[in-house]
Amino acid sequence: MYAYASIDDLKGTMALNIEGTISDTRLRQLIEAVSTEVRNYVKRDIHPIKETRYFDGSGGQSLNVRDMVTLGATALTESTLLDGTWNKVWGGSGTSWIGEPYNANPTSADHMAIGPYRFVTVNTHSNNNQTTDSFETGQRRFKLDGVWGWSNVSVSFGGAASASFDATATSLTNTGSLPQVGWTLAHGTEQMYVENVAGTVVTLNRGVNGFTAGVIASGSAWEHVQYPAPIREAVVMQAGRLLKRAQGGFVQEAGIPDSGAILPLMPEGLDRDVKQMIGPYRNRGGM
Repeated sequence: MYAYASIDDLKGTMALNIEGTISDTRLRQLIEAVSTEVRNYVKRDIHPIKETRYFDGSGGQSLNVRDMVTLGATALTESTLLDGTWNKVWGGSGTSWIGEPYNANPTSADHMAIGPYRFVTVNTHSNNNQTTDSFETGQRRFKLDGVWGWSNVSVSFGGAASASFDATATSLTNTGSLPQVGWTLAHGTEQMYVENVAGTVVTLNRGVNGFTAGVIASGSAWEHVQYPAPIREAVVMQAGRLLKRAQGGFVQEAGIPDSGAILPLMPEGLDRDVKQMIGPYRNRGGM
């Protein structure tokens, strides 16, 4: 579950200037749908996903892992016998392998424009006593447990839990600043999606996108996951235009008097300027 913008972004004075909460559920669903359309167009996950992925051995010193955000210290393992038993544990970043590009840091807001790591490369300077200096060939030879996507950046917004909640609680009370509907919140190693806010009660979808729900202690602060500004603005732009077209009955074309010409009013799929805005994030190789 994810949305690359919040309904506050869409309802704000710089967008649709909508007041009240009567349409909040519909607006959230629209933001979610447009976010999925953006994701499909750029052919990659902008939001972080925690999962295990498998890769064939390349036979060289680099493994194309595309869109890797982080790996744990022992998260890269190898099945040397190709039998599904992950008997060889590679060390962490800087010991057995190095992430490329070297200047990527997808957990830092300052590096968000650079994006994720695309390759894992053998560290030829300090190979942590590995028995090989390459990613040997073999189908489904390597297993990586990590976080994937464009980035995993979260920032404080001043909100905190007002009481202690277990891992199954979905209605939590908040103190301080309120989160926005459509945000993904981060707490420890968990991420959760904000479906509704009513007063100080926040309705959450817990443990989303592969992250495991856990106990939330009273007074513990929440952070919200940030996405690149062009992605957020593109979602707001596309969703706003769709709402305006809905108000006009989704008129598809218009005639020009005296000429008899019929011109389309609505593009297919995402608008052209939306595509231009998110074009730099597009993965040309496909998902």
